[in-house]
Amino acid sequence: MKQFLLLASLLALYSAATLSPQATDAFTLTGTVTDENGETLIGVTVVVAGTATGTVTNENGTYTIEVSEDDATLLFSYIGYTTQRVAVEGRSIIDV
Repeated sequence: MKQFLLLASLLALYSAATLSPQATDAFTLTGTVTDENGETLIGVTVVVAGTATGTVTNENGTYTIEVSEDDATLLFSYIGYTTQRVAVEGRSIIDV
């Protein structure tokens, strides 16, 4: 009887997990990071706040990152500069 209850409980949990609404689809966000003089910055770290998702700007100062929520926040950090927090707000291009 205990085995039956355990199996039934596991089946119920599995069913609830597979039938629950899924998170919104991830989308690609791009942009360019420049300094106060308009010069592109290479190697700026770009991270989705609260996650392990991140990237760095390339030799052109551009980045591409996958974001899973429209209301996510990006953190831009670079040695010698203050970290910038930028709300995604549904945009697909964010230049900083």
